[in-house]
Amino acid sequence: MPVSQELLDHYHNTRFEVEGLDTLRIGKPLPASVIAWAKSQGASMVALLGAENPQSTLTTAEDNARRHAALMVECTERGLPFLPVLGLTDDWRENHLLVAGLTREEAEDFRRRYDQTTVLHAMIDGIVELVGL
Repeated sequence: MPVSQELLDHYHNTRFEVEGLDTLRIGKPLPASVIAWAKSQGASMVALLGAENPQSTLTTAEDNARRHAALMVECTERGLPFLPVLGLTDDWRENHLLVAGLTREEAEDFRRRYDQTTVLHAMIDGIVELVGL
């Protein structure tokens, strides 16, 4: 499904506040605190996953809570280290997880299974990339 320029701009204007660490931005290097956390988990890459608002379409708070809980359960059951993240713009809030050690392909798999338009991925020595478009 093609993504509008408006939605693409929205993604690029979102700040992703990682609980207890720092803020991620698309196209920017990973913050030092996030790199240190990833390394502490034995990881050389991270992915930002979401499950709320499938295909970037606003849904109910109840559905979003159920979808986010399912994502947390899956990551926990798979033994994936993660931290809570809040994606924010002036008029948008969405829960995400920062997961250590996921490859780009694994992040894409989560994106498809949780019906998301995009995910973010970064090597610890690289920039935060928007994946899935």
